[in-house]
Amino acid sequence: MKTLIACRTCGREISPNAEACPHCGEKLKSNQTATGLLAAIIIGLIIGLVVYFAITGPSNSEVKMNKTLLEEQRELGRKVGEWNELAKRAGR
Repeated sequence: MKTLIACRTCGREISPNAEACPHCGEKLKSNQTATGLLAAIIIGLIIGLVVYFAITGPSNSEVKMNKTLLEEQRELGRKVGEWNELAKRAGR
């Protein structure tokens, strides 16, 4: 057996499945429609953003440039390490 709920307007007990209060006529389901519409809009925006970023992701030239920069940074790190090692040896 379902639990009855109180009408927001008149306070009398009504079915939670009722679209309107049978005593005063207060509509009960309007918030659910707005909530469903808002959820559909948000889901649509998320899907649209995913598709947009999938299509406009980084180009091949940007990826190649980033790889080249990373390789240069690694090489510089190796050289700095070598220089530090030579400086330690020279300081002994």
